[in-house]
Amino acid sequence: MGEITDKTEALSAVKADSWELENVSDELKADKEVVMAAVKNNGDVFEYASDELKADKEVVMAAVKNSYDALEYVSDELKADKEVVMAAVKADVWAMEYVSDELKADKEFMTALVEINGWVLEHVSDELKADKEVVIAAVKENGEAFQFSSDEFKADKELVMEALKDSYGALEHASDELKADKEVAMAAVKLSAFALEYVSDDLKADKEFVMSAVKLAGWGLQHASDDLKADKEVVLTAVKEAGSDLQHASDDLKADKEVVIAAVKENGDALQYAVDDLRTDPEILDAVDVDLLKNRGIIKKEKNELELSENTTYRIAIVDNERLILNMVYAEVGEEILGVYSGMISSGPHVCYFHQDQDGEFTVSDDYFEFETNHDLSNIFSELDDLRNEFEIWDDEGDSFEFSDAGKEFIATNESINDDGWLEAYSDGASEDFIYDLQNEWQLSLRKD
Repeated sequence: MGEITDKTEALSAVKADSWELENVSDELKADKEVVMAAVKNNGDVFEYASDELKADKEVVMAAVKNSYDALEYVSDELKADKEVVMAAVKADVWAMEYVSDELKADKEFMTALVEINGWVLEHVSDELKADKEVVIAAVKENGEAFQFSSDEFKADKELVMEALKDSYGALEHASDELKADKEVAMAAVKLSAFALEYVSDDLKADKEFVMSAVKLAGWGLQHASDDLKADKEVVLTAVKEAGSDLQHASDDLKADKEVVIAAVKENGDALQYAVDDLRTDPEILDAVDVDLLKNRGIIKKEKNELELSENTTYRIAIVDNERLILNMVYAEVGEEILGVYSGMISSGPHVCYFHQDQDGEFTVSDDYFEFETNHDLSNIFSELDDLRNEFEIWDDEGDSFEFSDAGKEFIATNESINDDGWLEAYSDGASEDFIYDLQNEWQLSLRKD
């Protein structure tokens, strides 16, 4: 589109698409009405305004209220204007990148800003990062802001406790001495048992302390000492709150029936962390939803349900001038069809799964657990994926792929030429109609009338 020189046309254009401000004439970029119409909808286009309007407070305020990036382009004088900066920071704290050093050192103004958004503390002057009043105001608004305070405050118990009222993560930035302080550490774990990650090693080995932590919400066992991960009382307490904490228990306790039952009662998925013998224990299986866990691959189905039959597993490969167009493996499992393919779509290489049920209903998805079937999907698709992978090689970035030597050998042995001049290869019994009838569902780069 050429340069817009007519004001009426310019107003219409920027109201429809603010970015059209870039295409108006210099005269119209200096027209307040035109620029205001653009920046009210999108402050990012303020960079195209004239220098005169970049110093116009009314225009600037309209821009920064909906885009902090607009502050980058305002005049130096307005970058030091408190009202302008306040509006920009309210839009996004990253506006502080463009604030004048003079304002970053203004205690009264920065205190007002950190009370609105504690993350502002990251951008204030070093002097204010060492000012306790400013830091307290910041951590009261957001405990995570504590990380930006001066080093001397990392050992200030009052400040750390204030920060921990809002965020357990503040403990990560406290001094080693305070990480070993039970009062401080408990304040953190009361917010989240994950805070155990940051407490001292002594406290991670303190049974009373760890018991108190995991009683709150579980999830902290992974950060306890190895001795406590082998302590049945501690582990039982943890898994009753968060069953999946079983994964962090000692091997002996993963083989302890009482512990495993307590874990799976809280979360059936915890069964995957038990020793193999207990994963088939009738009493434990009574405590879980067996069908759900089978479908999720946590409980294996009987062997005859898992194996694909070589006689009902099929391959299709299509190549164009050595470019991989399609690599498919599918299997007939009872009255259903399950399969996986690699193929080219508009955005590039793509891997997807598909399922055709006994009524002929066809579904494609990146997540095969979406398919409604009684079969053990994770095991079947794992086998199909292994077969698919035998025929292809991906680059390190995963942006392109080609057929492997095994894939090329399959094509050479079974090849035929289609109407587009591509080489097609089908294993015995593989259906040409099957692949092309469903090509629209797959969004593949295949066309056949």
